Amino acid sequence: MEKPVLQTQHSVLPFFDTAHAVNLLRGIHELRAERKFFDVTLCAEGKEFHCHRTVLAAASTYFRAMFAGTLRESAMDRVALHEVSAELLGLLVDFCYTGRVTVTCDNVDVLLKAADLFQFPSVKAACCAFLEQRLDVSNCLEIQDFAEAYACSELATSARRFALNNIMELAKGQEFERLPWKRLLELMSDDGLRVDKEETAYQIAARWVKADPRRGLQYWPELLQQVRLPFVRRFFLLARVESDPLVYLTPECLRLVGEARSFQSGEYDRHDRPCQRMRPRPSTGLAEILVVVGGCDQDCDELVTVDCFNPQTGQWRYLAEFPDHLGGGYSIAALGNDMYVTGGSDGSRLYDGVWRYNSSVNEWTEVSPMLKAREYHSSCVLKGQLYVVASDSTERYDHALDCWEPLAPMLHPMDNCSNNNMR
Repeated sequence: MEKPVLQTQHSVLPFFDTAHAVNLLRGIHELRAERKFFDVTLCAEGKEFHCHRTVLAAASTYFRAMFAGTLRESAMDRVALHEVSAELLGLLVDFCYTGRVTVTCDNVDVLLKAADLFQFPSVKAACCAFLEQRLDVSNCLEIQDFAEAYACSELATSARRFALNNIMELAKGQEFERLPWKRLLELMSDDGLRVDKEETAYQIAARWVKADPRRGLQYWPELLQQVRLPFVRRFFLLARVESDPLVYLTPECLRLVGEARSFQSGEYDRHDRPCQRMRPRPSTGLAEILVVVGGCDQDCDELVTVDCFNPQTGQWRYLAEFPDHLGGGYSIAALGNDMYVTGGSDGSRLYDGVWRYNSSVNEWTEVSPMLKAREYHSSCVLKGQLYVVASDSTERYDHALDCWEPLAPMLHPMDNCSNNNMR
């Protein structure tokens, strides 16, 4: 028979058998079933497993180091493994030949330990996935500890996230009362702690301390630092927190309450003390917002709308409309969680009026007027008090007393100026 004539441009055919790996594994498994070409025997608890060195070394870097290196086992026909049960060794040997293993609630922990020891990363990953699918409030903290002990970082992260997301339910169980204080500290300090309001975070920490006062009191000041007291309701702060024996008997705790009271009264804002407890916890829904008051539309008609933008959600929404004629030349400043609109004019007369927006109830109320009517003035907040500057005069508003007082005049009269506080 003559050789076929082939075109040179078609003389190469790259071929890849997609079933080769499966067929090879099946063939190796058949050789094992037929008990052919065995060259090593693994022993555990008196039970023997006849194997092929090449298969074990290909499946596990542990066995590769054992058989390919200078260890004495590399020249032995029988290798005794004392760190594993016969049942687990059988599962791992079967996996080497089939790529299959059955993970159960009864064997998942010991199988993961064995897979970690003998370096079967895919078996270890399967055990981690099994545990992750079965996370609940009764086991999430225990699973996190277990995962960290065996360097299962993704499982540890998932268990921690589950605990953070379900802390309100978790705190109801007896397991929570036995939680090590460092683990509780980690949870309480995490921005991801999912509580409906910051008052709940306080109650969770206090419950843990009161469950075992002899243990908990020594850690209470550090735990209370993780509660974002500036963002609890003022009534709760005064009626529940400040009157709690856990708090009023501890100077450091009283200092934290005083800090929260000062923050709520507007004596300073979170930028004065840039620490985590001065930031609202995301799950509570509290956030710093951008507020736009009044202005004109495209037809130059005056607006009384008040819009706000939430950077966390990326959305705009309406607040309560301004209840009076805004005019022009007014000034706005934020004091604590409230906002003040001062002065302005309607083109023929100046205003001395001052309106306060209460963010807690989404409502505008009129407060004491300025000592002098003003337009195109500037206002800002310094140490919890509102300052207004225009022309050659300055005055200051005390929101606790609802009164204004004159201050020293500026060095040079000026209109349409701007000001800001500096640290």
